[in-house]
Amino acid sequence: MRAFDDQLGVAVIVGLLMGMGTGLPAETYDEARQDAYRIVPRLDRLESDIRQGYRDARRGVEKVQETISLSQQGYRQVLRGLGG
Repeated sequence: MRAFDDQLGVAVIVGLLMGMGTGLPAETYDEARQDAYRIVPRLDRLESDIRQGYRDARRGVEKVQETISLSQQGYRQVLRGLGG
């Protein structure tokens, strides 16, 4: 499946390079294909970085939620200690 995804990615990028003005000059199909094979690994790395960033952000949110919960518990204990 991975090889198919890479081939599909290359085909899409070739199409973009050939006719949709991506700013990367490609006069021939072969040049576009070579450019696409250089771009696909970068896209894979970018996808990996995005996934890692998402995981990091999710962990950060969990930590914030934990901190809020602990703060609420502490607030309730202070109120109880004050007789309120």
